[in-house]
Amino acid sequence: MIPIPSEQVAPGDPIREWIPLLELGRASRPGFGTSVIPVRAESVRDWIHTVKTLGFRSILCLLTAEELAAYSHLPGGLQRAYERAGFETEWLPIPPDTVGVLKPGHRAVLEAAWRRLPRPLLVHCNMGQVRSAAAIAHLREVADAGSTPCSESQQRQILRLIRNSKRRHAPCALRRDRFGMEDYGRLGHLLRSVPITQLDRFLGEIDVVRNTHRTCLPCSLKFLAFCQVFSRDRLPRRHALYITEFRARYADHIGHRDFIAEVQEAINAAIGSKDKHPQRLGHVI
Repeated sequence: MIPIPSEQVAPGDPIREWIPLLELGRASRPGFGTSVIPVRAESVRDWIHTVKTLGFRSILCLLTAEELAAYSHLPGGLQRAYERAGFETEWLPIPPDTVGVLKPGHRAVLEAAWRRLPRPLLVHCNMGQVRSAAAIAHLREVADAGSTPCSESQQRQILRLIRNSKRRHAPCALRRDRFGMEDYGRLGHLLRSVPITQLDRFLGEIDVVRNTHRTCLPCSLKFLAFCQVFSRDRLPRRHALYITEFRARYADHIGHRDFIAEVQEAINAAIGSKDKHPQRLGHVI
């Protein structure tokens, strides 16, 4: 896990920005800040060690061939050094005179790399400022592509469905045939289309509600199962936390109930599905 507390990081660190929601960061190149050319192998090793320790799994390099010549003395060059260290890599040369606006061809390659490379992903240029910042900005847009923010009325509906589970007359918020599970079925249908930034906010609201029901173990496990279904693929870091908590709490559960399947059944019922055997999403036991 990457122990960076905020998006903006100290200037002395190679990591210039870290976006937890997208598991995406940007950085300066290995050896930046020194005038030594070619870049010392030790500087490259130190940079790689720092990035690997922080937990990054892949690197997207935006340096041009001329800039990469500073690493030509390394066996196989800079990209091969990354690969030997275990990173998945992609090279997208962008001229240093780019003023923060990417060409369509650059955007297409960037989007393909974003889909292919495992996360956390680190993007770097020279200083970690203009080119990598433009790439990060574009990937923020891609992350929400195809989604439009919820209308105010839809947001109110989603929040009402979440907060219904606080009702005093429904102490077990997600019991079958009672308030809660049906609401969460409808809620699941609504959450399918929200952008990830809003999804993150709504799951945070659910976390607040579920913490009021921790004394009911089945109820707590259903909350966590629901959150797993809707964080998987879209919010991988949050998803991993839900899995960890679910497993820890499930260890105290007596029986073999499939809470993921129960949540999916409620969602299918809410959207009028006729499927008697709904697809199980993300079973984690």
